[in-house]
Amino acid sequence: MITVILPWCRVDYLTSPTYAKSVRLGIYGGSSTSEWWNLSRKCTRLASVVGQDDTDDAANTFQAAAAADSVDLWSGSVSLGHPASVDVDVSGYLRLVLSASGSVSGHVAWGDARVLCAK
Repeated sequence: MITVILPWCRVDYLTSPTYAKSVRLGIYGGSSTSEWWNLSRKCTRLASVVGQDDTDDAANTFQAAAAADSVDLWSGSVSLGHPASVDVDVSGYLRLVLSASGSVSGHVAWGDARVLCAK
């Protein structure tokens, strides 16, 4: 097994510590956004810390979710200073989708998002 760091990497803060490799999803004017990855049915776990990016101007509450092949694996509310730990089974799934939504503009960051996959 190998650990794959999901692309779209940048530094995000999530109220300390700094997460050197993160998936950052921008929400603009009450929209939703998502990014997806092909897991090729070879991966077993998704692990991350998800929260509002510290670089946002104001503390707001956003919805974040992880799904695979249209099956909801995790969802929750996140806000500035209140990140959530995510550790879910992705065994046997083809496509992973990370998403975020909210009623105001801001950024949800999946800090150090990584997936455990077979070689």
